[in-house]
Amino acid sequence: YLDDDVLYHPDLVQLLVSKSREYPASVVALSGCTLRSHFRQIRFRLPRARYDVPPYLYYPLSATASLPHDETVDIVQGFAGVLVRRAFFDLPAFVALVQNVTLDHDIWKADDFIISAHLASRNITRRLVAGTAVTRIHAKAAYVDNVSSTMHRQVLQAAVALQRRLGVWSGYVFIDYLALDDYWKDLLDCEAGRAGHALQCKRATAAGPKIAK
Repeated sequence: YLDDDVLYHPDLVQLLVSKSREYPASVVALSGCTLRSHFRQIRFRLPRARYDVPPYLYYPLSATASLPHDETVDIVQGFAGVLVRRAFFDLPAFVALVQNVTLDHDIWKADDFIISAHLASRNITRRLVAGTAVTRIHAKAAYVDNVSSTMHRQVLQAAVALQRRLGVWSGYVFIDYLALDDYWKDLLDCEAGRAGHALQCKRATAAGPKIAK
């Protein structure tokens, strides 16, 4: 599966099929991340050594210096291309999961987490594979990039909800975004540092001294 607003390399399918044959018991993908406890923001930038540190979730991308070799991950990201096998899914269970978990707040936007959690619940390995198939967002088609100012909210909510519902990712401790008070929500939104959070930054700055007292 993949996105409809991305320009894909002509060798994309060949790479994924080849790697799927190499790893027949794994989902193979070109982007994704390994979870970490207490993460609160998302990073994609290079160099990886600078950004793949707490409190960030870091997403390496195939065909870049961020992914020099194949590696196993917790989350596979659909925008760059993912190859799965039908047998990896318990279809009734997956449909029921989607129907229920997507009713909660912004979790429906975190489809990569929903799919990956279902795969994790079935002990299916998720693997990123290195290659030369460069993926590029189509500037005109992608009017709204999901790597947006609210992505941290979506994945924080999804990580907590899916861990509780499916019992996956038990080795991690996640921040429960919905349980935070307004000040801490504003602070996390401000920390995201992208356009659209000026109001949250202003509110957090104004509330900070009051809370300190």
